[in-house]
Amino acid sequence: MGHKLVIIDDDRMTLRMLEELLSQEGVKIFGVRDGSEGLNLILQEVPDVVISDVLVPGLDGFDLCRKIKKNPGLAKTKVILMSAVFKGYYYKNDIRESGADDFFIKPIQTDALKKRVAEFLNP
Repeated sequence: MGHKLVIIDDDRMTLRMLEELLSQEGVKIFGVRDGSEGLNLILQEVPDVVISDVLVPGLDGFDLCRKIKKNPGLAKTKVILMSAVFKGYYYKNDIRESGADDFFIKPIQTDALKKRVAEFLNP
């Protein structure tokens, strides 16, 4: 069985870049541009890793992460949040409180993200 990855970002270019960056043999990638749509997809597909921008329409990344972490059926799903806006000390508590497994500031350091996803997919 292959790995599944869900990427949520309302910016079409970022979504495409991340899909290309993270596409590899045996990994099925789903890309959506809305947090609520993303949650429905996550509940349906039960991915290994979710990467979500914090500021997306429908359901923001923090709330999305909380819902994933509270769902026993998604206990193994790792969540990486990313944002160009939410950075600095002030938001560290929001990030920790949401239960995110990692956080990246945009522009994304692609090598670091790729490495982190690989660690989550192959613990």
